[in-house]
Order: sequence, then C-alpha cells, then structure tokens
Amino acid sequence: MRSRISIFLLGLALIATMCFTGCALGGDDDDDNNVVDTGGSTTISGSVTTDSSSSLREGLRAVSANSATLGFYYLNNAGEQVAIRTGIPVTFIGTSANYSFGVTIPTEALQKRNFLLIAVTDTNETIEGVVPFNPSTETTVTVPPIDPNHAGPVALAKAAAAAGVPNIDMGNALSIYTPAEIKAMINTANMTTLLTRLQEREQAMTQLKTDFAEHAAKIQLLMDYSFQLARNPDYMGFANREKFEEAMQAKAVELGLPVDAMSAIDTMEGEFIGSGLPPKTGVDFDKLSQATEQKRELEMLGNAMTYFAGLLNKSELNEIKAKFVTAADTFFTQTMAGTPIQPAANPFFILDEARKLIFEALGGDNDVVNASILVKEADMQGIAIGEMPTPEQIIEHKKALFALVTTRITAQYANLVGAPTDATEKAKFIQALAALASIPMAPQ
Repeated sequence: MRSRISIFLLGLALIATMCFTGCALGGDDDDDNNVVDTGGSTTISGSVTTDSSSSLREGLRAVSANSATLGFYYLNNAGEQVAIRTGIPVTFIGTSANYSFGVTIPTEALQKRNFLLIAVTDTNETIEGVVPFNPSTETTVTVPPIDPNHAGPVALAKAAAAAGVPNIDMGNALSIYTPAEIKAMINTANMTTLLTRLQEREQAMTQLKTDFAEHAAKIQLLMDYSFQLARNPDYMGFANREKFEEAMQAKAVELGLPVDAMSAIDTMEGEFIGSGLPPKTGVDFDKLSQATEQKRELEMLGNAMTYFAGLLNKSELNEIKAKFVTAADTFFTQTMAGTPIQPAANPFFILDEARKLIFEALGGDNDVVNASILVKEADMQGIAIGEMPTPEQIIEHKKALFALVTTRITAQYANLVGAPTDATEKAKFIQALAALASIPMAPQ
C-alpha cells in the first residue's frame, strides 16, 4: 500500500478496441462425442476432461472414463447449488468429452454471474467448473475445457456466495492464479485471504457506482465484461494479466466512462493488487500494484494526448507522441524488472513536453489555459490529501481536481483556440483537456 501511494504522490511531483472473441474449444474435435441439445433459450458449449495436466505422461495416467452425466447449476445466496438442468449424457473419446446443451435460466438466477457445470463420470469421478456469464445478455456461451483442477474456482465461488458475494469476479481471480493454484488454497488461510480481497474489491466497485451514480450502468457493464474475459484462455493466467487489464481499459473507453471515473477505477485496481493477496511464486504484488496503476494512468493520459495530436495536427506534437508511446510501452516491463528509467525515457516527463505544447496552442496569445484553467498551488492546498492517504481519499482528491478543471474549461471554452463546436466533439475535447490539466505542471 505504501509503495503504491508514494508512486501517486511522485506523479504529482514529476509534473512539479479490442473486441472480445470467443475462445476455441479444447479437447478432441471429433463430432462423434458432441452432445447437441438445443432445448432452452441459452446454449452452453465446451468440454470436460479427466486430464488436469498438459504432460503426455500424466495424461496417460488420467482416469479412463467412458461416459459422464452433466448438471448445470446456479448458486443461491447461501452458497448452495440449485439445479437448472441435470441428467445430460456425454461420451468420452480419450480423456475428453464435448457437450452443447440448452438451458432456460430461471428468473431468480438472472442476476447471477457464476454458474456451475458438474460432470460425474462412470468411474465415479466428479469434474466441476465455474461458467461465468451474464444470463440477461448472453445466449450463446462457450466454456474453456474444465478439468479436475477447476474444483478450485468452484470452491471460491461457493465460499463467496455463502459470504454474500454471489458474483465474485472470476476474471480478476483467474488472471492472477491458475485453477490448480486456487485448488491448492482449499481449506487454507490463503483461500480466506483471496476471498476477502475479492470481497473488498467488489465493495469498492459498488461504492464507485454510488460515487459516479450517473455512470453506474456503464460501470456495471464493465464489471460484467470481466466475466466474458474469464471464459477466454487468451486473457487468463498471470502471463496474460497485462492483456486482461488492457482489455478492461479498452472496454471502459468503449463504454464512454469519463476520465475521472476511469481514474478512480485505476486507483481501486491498484489497491486490490497491492492489498495482500496470497503469495504467488515469482510475483512481487507491491511492485505489480504500482506498475499497474501507473500503466493505466499513462494509457488514459496517452489517449488524451492522441486526441490533441489529431486535433492540432502539429508535427512537433506527433513526434513527442511517438516518443511517448515507445516509452509507455516499455514502462511496465521496466518497472516490474526494477530497471532504472532515465529521465529522458520517462513517459511522465515526455508527457509534460506534450502538455506544454498543447496548452500553448490552445491558450493562444492570452495563454488562457495556464492563466485560467490549470491547477495551481493554491488549488492543491485547498484540496489537501495528506501524507499517507487512503484509496478513497485519493479517488476523492482526483475527482475534485477533475471537477475543478472541468468547470474552468467550460467557463473558458469560447477562448480556447481551435475548440470544436459540435456537441459530441466538445464533450471529447473537455474530457481530454481535463485529463491533462487536472495534474498541475511545474513552473516553466
């Protein structure tokens, strides 16, 4: 926590569309062991396997099942599984059995996000997994292969539902830990810790829907998007954590969340990563926390710079933008590796070069941006944050700065050189300028 906060404060000192694609089914492609049953309004497709390893040697040791019976369930508020459909037969070829069946989601389960698929084989082995999706909007659900290790996420989902959080975010859990790692946490303190941290994250997201009430529906859509990504192996596993975060960031932009709400989400996500998650071999969560928040902030500021590079069409600004993109692309990796970053290659310093050029162009002869819009020392004193602020205080601080400059931009809009008059473009302009102007620049 201390490391993450200090990086935020350092940021103040320094300035002193991806589309989701369904995952391919694993296992055997032979249609002979597909169960195709179109009954119901929602189709669930995927495969179950008795093999929980990728090793050929271990695969040969897997239990040799010939058939299984599937059931599909939701979790009630007590964490108990309630049957939606049972008795679905499948046949194995090798260690894998494919399925495709229809279900009708009952009304009481329409707000649930974590469903269960449970297979009982003819060798009396139970293979179960979580099927995360939004039944109100998704009618065709493709599930990655479920193997015995997926009992881990099932245990997490059941514990969360019993604790009053039925829609625990599987995307965030599975983009950090493998199903096998979560399975190893069952009946240990690590499972309690992971559940607690995810509960706190859920509470923080719920609070953000209150803090940004006018954008609550969009924040909920962003939360639901994580359940889609949780079914796509391309975004799951720690090796894909950065890709998962980029997809969530891109979705927030696509949904049209304002800069201050996105910044608040960035702060919350950084707090979650640095909140004391169960240990993972080779991962420094404190370092990851600060690197993640910085990366997301750079992406947000980079989007604003890209907007003005297109609007102003200045060759010098385009050159700075290219330099910034290169520096931002390597910043996360360098921070995680502990590699010192030279000032000339620091994207925050490069961003200041761009901001100076943008503000001078927009201010014109009267320098209206610097004189009337930018945050000044007196403003910072009026919105004190303290030496060791809480995440909630940081969010409120950023929100207050953003609101301050947005009001000033609106008041001075007619005096800004080249500001668009179209209502849609005007909103984009104000958002982009507020993102850049809400961080005070050091005196030149």
